[in-house]
This record gives sequence, C-alpha cells and structure tokens, in this order.
Amino acid sequence: MKPSVLPHLVAAILVLTDCVLPLPLEEAAGPRATDQPRPTGSAEAPVEAASSTITPSLAPNTSLSSAPEQAIVTQVIDGDTIDVSIDGEIFRVRYIGINAPEWDDECGREATQANADLVAGREVILVRDVSETDRYGRLLRYVYVDEMMVNAQLVADGWAQAVMYPPDVTYADGFAQLGTEAREGGRGC
Repeated sequence: MKPSVLPHLVAAILVLTDCVLPLPLEEAAGPRATDQPRPTGSAEAPVEAASSTITPSLAPNTSLSSAPEQAIVTQVIDGDTIDVSIDGEIFRVRYIGINAPEWDDECGREATQANADLVAGREVILVRDVSETDRYGRLLRYVYVDEMMVNAQLVADGWAQAVMYPPDVTYADGFAQLGTEAREGGRGC
C-alpha cells in the first residue's frame, strides 16, 4: 500500500465506523467447510451501491449467517477471486460486494497484483453474509487478513468497484463510501 493512501484509508474507516474491532483467531476458529458448498442463495445482476446515512462497521459482523472459517490462499485468480484451502480441500472464493476488472480488461493485471499483494499464500478468515455460493459455485465471502477486510481495501485503493449483489449487502454502503473516496483521490484504476 502506498504510504500516502494509509491516512485516507484510516480516515475512511473512522468515518464509517465507531470502532473497528479485530477478529482474534480464537474467535475465528469455528466450523469449517468439509463438504461441497450448498447454494442457499444466489447473487445475480449487480446493482450499483448507494451511500446512505447508515454507517456499517467493516469489522467482522457477528450477526452474519455463519461462523468465520480459516483458510490458506493457494492461488489468486484475479482482483476479486481467489482459491483457498480449507482442511486440505480447495474452494474458489468470490469477494462479496466488489467487482474488479477481469485479467484481460484495462487495469485487470494491476487489480490482480493488488489482490495478490494482500493475500497470496496468506492465512485468511472467510465470513459469509447471506448466500453460500454464487451461480458459478464459488463461495461468497468477506475476506480478512489480520484485522483488514480485503474486499474494503481493494475498493479503498481503487482496484475494485463497490457493487451490490442482493441479498449479500451488509457492507454495501461502506464499500460505496470507500469507492467514492478512492475516485475523488485518484487512487488505483
């Protein structure tokens, strides 16, 4: 991350939240995916996120549908998709609430590299919102490295756009605000 971006990111998080709580690893230990995911909902057409007066926390939300899962990133596919190992089984994960350029689109390589810089080979925490998978069978998750939500970081750095894919919209307003600030600050793509 560029040093000049850090103050903007910290300010954005402070504006969006009353406080950002870390996710201790002992709280993250919970049920892990050992079977193939079951679709419980599907994310279809994106709807642009709109900001509102509600200021959601970008820290892990304990009211979400499932316990966090620990995983190791095995491959970065593009700016918003990774492969992870959970208990030795590989799953494809699509980040909730964002859309990054595809590998061969303008800024696609840069967005993929930004994602890789954040997660490649790292232990991550996966948190589900409402849907288990998308129509392509990818797990839909908020992804955390330490206390940082990767989904939000990619938007804040300008490598992904905030989009709303109902019903998975817990952090949509926060992502939209980060996207606005990234555009205004000329960050990323």
